[in-house]
Amino acid sequence: MKKLITGIIFLVLAGAASFYLKDHFSADADKGQVIIGVGNLSVETTFYLFAIIVSLLFILFYILTRALLLLMQSPKIIQNKASTKKQEITHQALIGSLIDSAEGQWEKAESALIKHADESSSPLIFYLSAARSAHAQGAFDKRNDYLRKAYDSTPGSDLTVGITKAELHLTGEEFDQALDTLNRLEQISPGHPVVQRLLHDIYCQLNEWSSLQDLLPDLKKNKALDLDLESTEISMYRELLKQSNIDSDTETLNDIWKSIPDRIKRIPEVCVHFFTGHISAGNGKDIDKDLFKSLTKNHNDELIALWAKLAVSAPDKYYKQTQKLLKKNPDDTVLLRTLAQIEMHLDKSDEALQHLSQSITLHPSLLAYQLSGDLYLQLGQTEKAIECYQKGLELGSGQPAKANQQPLSIERQSEPDPGPAVLLDNLADTPEESDTISDQSANEPGNYESNIDSTEAEKQVETD
Repeated sequence: MKKLITGIIFLVLAGAASFYLKDHFSADADKGQVIIGVGNLSVETTFYLFAIIVSLLFILFYILTRALLLLMQSPKIIQNKASTKKQEITHQALIGSLIDSAEGQWEKAESALIKHADESSSPLIFYLSAARSAHAQGAFDKRNDYLRKAYDSTPGSDLTVGITKAELHLTGEEFDQALDTLNRLEQISPGHPVVQRLLHDIYCQLNEWSSLQDLLPDLKKNKALDLDLESTEISMYRELLKQSNIDSDTETLNDIWKSIPDRIKRIPEVCVHFFTGHISAGNGKDIDKDLFKSLTKNHNDELIALWAKLAVSAPDKYYKQTQKLLKKNPDDTVLLRTLAQIEMHLDKSDEALQHLSQSITLHPSLLAYQLSGDLYLQLGQTEKAIECYQKGLELGSGQPAKANQQPLSIERQSEPDPGPAVLLDNLADTPEESDTISDQSANEPGNYESNIDSTEAEKQVETD
């Protein structure tokens, strides 16, 4: 647009000049006179011719001046053109090496990057990319050398080089080196989102849950992080509770529980470890109300297994509560067996047999057959007791029943043979059930009270 306007103005001025000169160059016009004298020499001409000569001389002077300046600047121009060409070559080399890296041709990419690194205006990018290529080949010494060169090539690149170094250490499972680098970077640039994300990753890798708990407030404040902090919190608090259970430290267990937000406490995979710790420590009475409340809101196999262990330890206290839970979940075989054990303790034999029969119908298990055998033995019905014990052994060993064997008084639906399995795999409905059962079930039944104490036969919460 600017050139167009300039051209129009030039044409207008040229047109106006042509009309003006037309009149002055006519035969009758006064063309003016210019006399130039130097000593005895004088030159006389018309004004218009003088103006044309002066204009031509000016143009000639301008052209000569431009040519001279161009000649003087030619070395610099040649150098700039050569530099531009070189930068274009390095740029193409960088693109090609990145494509090679994406295709897994690490050695080729590394060679191209190192060849053109010093020629580039951004050697930092070349050396960092070369370090990644060397790392992918397992050449850790070369990787470290490239990282040093990257740092030396660009002043003030501590953070950039440090982040790349930490990422490579982390992917190479060099966790100690990665953690040292990240701690140094956190001092250089506190709250940097990439540094905090890497710290989050390494704490999870190393199971440094206490350190992650200290970092969590900063992670929540940093909006630039793309992390699933909900899952992080669940995993962190779950593992902290598990560790306190391993250490049998109920004081620490309570402190951790107090620090957990209420929304996390309501999640079964978290609260189950809190309840487990107290029940294992013999403090079930301290958490029984919370456990019952959790079960009324969440039907969870691990929580039910804990309730079974708690209930059979104090049958009189938890009888009605167990009935309420069973009413809400009538097909839960663990609750059926748990209620049967309580009823055996309370001399409610008919109710116990009914609930054991329902449990076997829904899902046959060794514990249900053992409890049935014990109860029949207490009632003096030895043949039925023996049949229950035999059925339990057959279920555990995977052996078919004898052809002449009489049916049990406790009927169960026909289901596929569970196949060979060890005794512990059939004690309950889920793989989390306990791996112990009394050896008396085979030949020496014993009394039902021993079964109340052996709640290890119920689901035992094993934490991952």
